[in-house]
Amino acid sequence: MKKFIILLVLIFMSCAPSMVTAKKNKAPDWVMNPQSKYKDAYYLSAVGSGDTKKSAEKDAYSNLSKIFQADIKSDETLTQKFEETTVGDKTSLTAEEKMRNLTQIQSEQTLKNVKIGDSYFDPNSGEYYVIAYLNRSETEDIYHSEIMQNTQKIDQYYSQYEGGTSKLDKLKYLSNAIELAEQNEILNAQLRIISPSHAGIELKQPLEKLVAERNTFAKTIHVIVIGSGKYNDYLEDYLKEVFNNFGFMVYASAADADYIDFRIESSLSISKIDLDRDEKFVRWELSITILDKVSNAEAVLYTKSDREGHLNLTEAQNRALRTVKTTIQKDFFKFFANKYLS
Repeated sequence: MKKFIILLVLIFMSCAPSMVTAKKNKAPDWVMNPQSKYKDAYYLSAVGSGDTKKSAEKDAYSNLSKIFQADIKSDETLTQKFEETTVGDKTSLTAEEKMRNLTQIQSEQTLKNVKIGDSYFDPNSGEYYVIAYLNRSETEDIYHSEIMQNTQKIDQYYSQYEGGTSKLDKLKYLSNAIELAEQNEILNAQLRIISPSHAGIELKQPLEKLVAERNTFAKTIHVIVIGSGKYNDYLEDYLKEVFNNFGFMVYASAADADYIDFRIESSLSISKIDLDRDEKFVRWELSITILDKVSNAEAVLYTKSDREGHLNLTEAQNRALRTVKTTIQKDFFKFFANKYLS
């Protein structure tokens, strides 16, 4: 009997450490229910997991962002970016304007005042768990302050636009104001989630108003596009699309316009080259001259060249034309925007 009792004691002692370890490694309640740690009335919180603590923190931040994506009303808004868009022959929207879903914008926006709380490592799965949170009241003050700062800057840019004399400067001031107004739209949307009782801050210069004003003003900038040589029709079509996308009024002849702000002259050569290979190759050389009549500045030259190949010469030439089109629509577009509109 005595031996039996000793045996039971030994068995119990051998099991005791594992029981302690299991209890010690029990996942905290917040892993499954973050609100148990940070009450929803005062905080927004989310849990993330990963095979490293850093990846778990990133996942927690992402999951916190999803609260905003899920709760934001899906609105469409106009954004201002120097990017290629395709609008055909329409000139009602500038090229850097895109209709975007507010939820998409929100998901790309960095949240403010997010903090990392407790972490937990599960030895069974090898996973790390981290909780991210933000204090509603504290964060509301941060957002309110930034929106007001942006609003002041928007008012300054708008005043500069109204008092400006240079068309390009006026366009820059409006574009700067639009960029800040877009930020305010995002911040306001986030603020309404952080503080549900808050209707957001009424903006003196709403984004839609600024974009509409920019559209109207952009049409006062007149551009004439002139191509020369064998490929003049292609060049004029490609360049007209670029300036239509900027929202400018584009003309094929000076006689059609009351005045000209920019004269765009272009030429393209495509010539056969011998690389001693079975394929046929051509070299293309593009030249675009920008004459700024707005400020009477010196002419600006844009040049690009490259080669294309194919099994037959005609298709190699067609490839060259497609590449030139892409070059004008993307690279020249950015070149002009950075030179005159930034």
